Amino acid sequence: MGQALLEEGWCSDIRQGELMNPYAISPLVCAVFALLLGSFVLSKNPRSSVNRSFALLCFETFWWQACWFTIYYVGTDAQKDLIVRVGYSLILFLPFTYYHFVVEFLHLKRDMVWVRRFYFVGIFWLFLLWVSKIFIAGHNEFTWGTYGKAGLLHPLYLIFMVIMAWRVLTFLKASIVDPESSALARNQSKLVFFSTCLYCFAAVEYLINYGVAFYPIGVF
Repeated sequence: MGQALLEEGWCSDIRQGELMNPYAISPLVCAVFALLLGSFVLSKNPRSSVNRSFALLCFETFWWQACWFTIYYVGTDAQKDLIVRVGYSLILFLPFTYYHFVVEFLHLKRDMVWVRRFYFVGIFWLFLLWVSKIFIAGHNEFTWGTYGKAGLLHPLYLIFMVIMAWRVLTFLKASIVDPESSALARNQSKLVFFSTCLYCFAAVEYLINYGVAFYPIGVF
């Protein structure tokens, strides 16, 4: 009976926002696009470690945006906090997975040990996410919707993110000018380098975790 009441309460909160919230459209479009892109790349060569790591990155992006889409349609603080935790369970791995993808893309076998270490660090943050509020401390409310709130140790997580982004860009820059690489490989590295720079702009959303009020632009 209690479970049924809980589910009924959840559904009633969702029904309050049955009409499409205009702020929810962009994360929905981004989630669908990321899922389709990852599925397409994986289907081209599911045995390729590069394709698999890129597909994983796309799935994490899908999860990120799907959770932010869902949060527009729940009403209670407890439900919002739960979705924030569920969302960050994969969002926090995005920098680690991007590092993984670039290492696979550039065939940097020596750095696979760092990939495993970074994923292990990600498990540490996942543990903190679910047992405390020192990483993500609930949520912030804004005129456009809800977003996760940074906890005491969140700045430390950002340091890890900056280190990985710097290493990724350094690897790609070296590959672009590598005289032993083919022209095709250098051009591919150049495209990934510029796409990485573009993707890094999504990091401005971390400011929202600290209460800076602007609509999340990571979807774009």
